[in-house]
Amino acid sequence: MKLPIVKSLHIENFTGTAITNADYFNKNAIIGEYDDGRMYATQRPSIDIFEDASATPGIPEKGRGVYFWHDAGASGDRYIVVDNKVYKGNLSTAIHTISGGTKPVYFVEMVNWLVILDPENNEGWYIENTTPWTTVVQITAADFPGQSNNLAEELVAGGAFLDGRLYVATKTSKIYNSGANSPVTWNLTTDTISAERESDIGVYIDKHRDHVVMFGSRTIEFFYNAGNPAGQSPLSRRRDLFHNTGIMQGDAAWREGDDIYFVGTYPSGPLTVKKLIDFQVQTISTPEIETFITNARLKEKANFVSSGFTAGQRTFYVITFYRIVGGVISASITITFDGISWSIWESSLCDCGKFPLIGWSVRSGSDARVGEGIFANGDLLTVSDIFVPVDTLLSSAYILTDYVQSGYYISTGGTGNNIEMTVRTGPFDGDTNYWKFGHTLEVVGDESSASLNATVKWSDGNSLSFNAGRTVDLSTKQKLTRLGRFKRRNHEVVINIAEQYRIEALEMQLTEGDH
Repeated sequence: MKLPIVKSLHIENFTGTAITNADYFNKNAIIGEYDDGRMYATQRPSIDIFEDASATPGIPEKGRGVYFWHDAGASGDRYIVVDNKVYKGNLSTAIHTISGGTKPVYFVEMVNWLVILDPENNEGWYIENTTPWTTVVQITAADFPGQSNNLAEELVAGGAFLDGRLYVATKTSKIYNSGANSPVTWNLTTDTISAERESDIGVYIDKHRDHVVMFGSRTIEFFYNAGNPAGQSPLSRRRDLFHNTGIMQGDAAWREGDDIYFVGTYPSGPLTVKKLIDFQVQTISTPEIETFITNARLKEKANFVSSGFTAGQRTFYVITFYRIVGGVISASITITFDGISWSIWESSLCDCGKFPLIGWSVRSGSDARVGEGIFANGDLLTVSDIFVPVDTLLSSAYILTDYVQSGYYISTGGTGNNIEMTVRTGPFDGDTNYWKFGHTLEVVGDESSASLNATVKWSDGNSLSFNAGRTVDLSTKQKLTRLGRFKRRNHEVVINIAEQYRIEALEMQLTEGDH
């Protein structure tokens, strides 16, 4: 009898944002598929925290964004926002002070400018492509949202650059555009268009397949560059494209290429996780995930933020639930969608023990380079996608010049912790309520290169009380024996090794008894 290990997170009970019972449970696991169609679970990609914010005195635990700007000098450089400070390169010296906060900022790259949008404080800033690339200037045009002619307008999350102009949006569902090839000039009278399909609230703006897309609380609308004459917005609304689904909050949206992941709303109120792809909306949440996020966000009033990254041709959408405690984000749980299934992600290297990914830098420019992210505590990280499931701290040195696609990082002797993966097969009764007597149990998967152990646990009758478990050697196809009797059993496998391991199933030999 084979019990497949590949299941998505299936929540049975939860309290607030804490999952108290799950019959199918994935922690730090992602699901893959062999060429012959067989499925397996393996450890999530490893990360390296290449700058530990806590090691720099005076850095508050308020990471808000990171972006690598290819135009910042001959080699480009990263820009980081932590609380009210903007940093260039690293966290050693701030180049400017802005308004503080805990919500993400949004970077929009124009032709010769890098723009930083801060919806939390209703402000915008820009850096011009001139040496030394450290002059941060606030957008003070009178017609920009929040400025003297436009005080009542509040920025929503996001921003878009299309055909030489920067587009921002406000909670009144208005879309404003900058002057041509400049974030400095704005015209309230002529450079405005409204999303008018419904009288809902503006929540998020981004770009999708050469369109500006406006997410409202109940609708999604698309706008294209119609080349309208001077005196009006360059944009016109696509009347043939729209969706009557809303978005919960803008900082829970994340774009990878043209695809936009977001937490949406049903017309009747519950939350759902969706993906905008080729102008169409796909649901990627399961019923259990929808119940969990709806109650956690709407009933328990926990907040959430999302980001993501792509590694090994897999895109990961990461949602972290949190509360503000002592003025900083206190993460309670991170759930991740890997394109197939949902899993809980944690990292023992983050001081909160979770995986509070706030932002991720896009690949910028023509040279090959690796993306970078920022945790809520200000730590800077990258994905160490080298099939070694170990999260590392300061084990890499960043190469600023002569980008190297292979061997992009060099070892500096940092510390590392194995990524502990936990998977459950779900309740099993063999389609009968008769007693089952377990004779042998074997982990079906890779053979480890050395003697490395996994722990197999089980819980009879429910998924609440797993035993202490028994150890199996993954290098020898070791079989467990004398497994006792059960009517209904859930199995759990915990793998904590420094070797990428693919597990497919548990195979058991059973005999059936009577009632």
